[in-house]
Amino acid sequence: MEKLISAAPPQTDAFRYRTRAGAGIDLLLRLPDRRHWEIGVKRKSAPKLSKGFRIAGAEP
Repeated sequence: MEKLISAAPPQTDAFRYRTRAGAGIDLLLRLPDRRHWEIGVKRKSAPKLSKGFRIAGAEP
């Protein structure tokens, strides 16, 4: 995650995001132009997006 944050544009804000129900995004980057990058980090040979990632990404 540190490498991803360091590769982001200057003045990018980095967060972890979790809902009370446990859904979450491992790394949320808010870019200087206010766009968001949602990044899920998996350590598997065939990773998939989790249900929790989709739920968290749909929240305002």
